[in-house]
Amino acid sequence: MIFIKSDKPDKNDLINALKVHEKNRADVVDKGRSEIVLFVVSNEYQGKGYGKKLWAGFKEQCVKSGVGSIIVETNKLGASSFYEGIGFRHLGDFDSPLHEFATKGGQACMYEYSCQ
Repeated sequence: MIFIKSDKPDKNDLINALKVHEKNRADVVDKGRSEIVLFVVSNEYQGKGYGKKLWAGFKEQCVKSGVGSIIVETNKLGASSFYEGIGFRHLGDFDSPLHEFATKGGQACMYEYSCQ
């Protein structure tokens, strides 16, 4: 899900942005891996430990299920410090017009958590 803070983009611009995003992302991480697609804590609950509690339960289930590692895509201006704080390793950055739609000046990046 993408939340756009500016005027509604042209449909073709959004489709092209998605194509560029996927191409550049593939240079950092391959497909077919266990991935967190959406992990959001409402602003009013951030900084109160809820994200860490949700993560602990999710991680426990992954470990029990034999998941080797988990990747997540985020924005340097967004949740990257949260992921680093719970043990994710930075894999790399990539250019993404989608991240520019969502956060001006934002930098797309990938992180990985080893469950082993």
